[in-house]
Amino acid sequence: IEETLDALEASENMTADKLYASRIFIVQEIKRDIQKQAHEASESMFREKLASGDIQFKLMASEDEALNWKLAETLTLSVKDTDRLFKKKNGEELECNLFETVYQKELNNLEQDVAWYMDGNDAVKWWHRLVVKQDYHLQGWQRNRVYPDFLACLECKDDGAVQFTVLETKGDHLKGNDDTAYKERLFELLTEHYNEALEAGSVELPDAEGKQYESKPMA
Repeated sequence: IEETLDALEASENMTADKLYASRIFIVQEIKRDIQKQAHEASESMFREKLASGDIQFKLMASEDEALNWKLAETLTLSVKDTDRLFKKKNGEELECNLFETVYQKELNNLEQDVAWYMDGNDAVKWWHRLVVKQDYHLQGWQRNRVYPDFLACLECKDDGAVQFTVLETKGDHLKGNDDTAYKERLFELLTEHYNEALEAGSVELPDAEGKQYESKPMA
């Protein structure tokens, strides 16, 4: 604060009266600048630790340090008799939703459009609308956790390989704001490291006829 005031007082166009009249604006700008510097430093450190392996991007069970993540088998929802089921645009039942029942109130208009798109996409094996601030989350360099809107399982039709992907929806009115920009950078960074999986050894798996197949797990 002292450095900022000294710099302003040294300015030719700044008088004591102007400085006093602008005090609230000055404090806000100082806070905004410090926050920007803190986020930049945190992101730089986060990237360094990802590169060194001190931070890893994994699916983890919340109560187990081992890599044994799994979705819950059941969900408990609070619904009313008047709550409507979420279905296709033509009224038919959904085909690729992971859980049997999805209610309209769980999705806003944009999320419904995304769900319809995924439900009709051949590459999507299944999709799941994550419970807000309860299900799967991502942790980046900022304090707050990021809770994506969807988890989807994609399947390659050529070789049957599958991968998980998370999706965050943002309306046009949120484009370019701080939260959207942060999440976009975090998703890009984690996608980059997710795609750079390392070979972690191999195992041999026998089939019903006793033949051996080699599998190379990735970490």
